[in-house]
Parts: sequence; C-alpha cells; structure tokens
Amino acid sequence: MLAVVAAAEIIAGILIALGFVALIIPGIILGLRWSVVAQTAAVDHEGWLPALRRSAKLAAGNYWHIFRVLITIGLLTFLISAIAATATGGGQSTSVAAVLVGIVVYTLIASFAALTLAVLYFDLRAREA
Repeated sequence: MLAVVAAAEIIAGILIALGFVALIIPGIILGLRWSVVAQTAAVDHEGWLPALRRSAKLAAGNYWHIFRVLITIGLLTFLISAIAATATGGGQSTSVAAVLVGIVVYTLIASFAALTLAVLYFDLRAREA
C-alpha cells in the first residue's frame, strides 16, 4: 500500500505545485481537493488515480471546512515551531540538546498533522453518507 500512497501523494504534489505556478487559485483549489489523498489511497486500496478522484469527490462542497482545518493545522504548526525555536536559542543553536528538541518537536508536529488529516478524511466520509 505504501507505493500507492506515495504515488498518489507525489502526483498530487506535482499537480498542486503546477497549479500554484500557473496561478495561485488553481493551486489552492487542487490542494483542498486532494488534501486527503493519502488517507483515501491507504483506506480504499484502489490505486493512486482512483484515490485522486475519491479525494476530490469527498472534498466537493466542503472546501471551506477543509480550508479552515488546514489553516488551523498550519497556524498551530507555526506557533509550536516558533516556540520551540525560541526555547532552543532562536533556531541558531547546533547543540545536541537543540537538535534533539527539534527532532522531538518535528515528530510531534508531523504526528499531529497526520492525525488531524486522518480525522478530516473520516469526517468527510461521514458528511458524504
């Protein structure tokens, strides 16, 4: 399943980046549309292209909800990173303690974001039903 999830994420990431290069708005729309593509690929077991389609179907009509969730994740991630960087010397320290704190903070942030996106996926599925 990892190969399918990785393929779906890579394709979605490339297309979202192209959307941002073309104009900002298409990139935002594609980012919202495929925000749960990894979760869809992992749960549905149908391949990367059906995962892209299913994620788009789940997101349809829920763009503002997804946007609010993603903005909240982004703001919390930024805030926690800023606090951790300040606590370890403004992000300029290369001490072992600062590196370990950075690793722990990044791991917690990534776990929080992944969990939040998984909850968002199941929320979108419940809204669809």
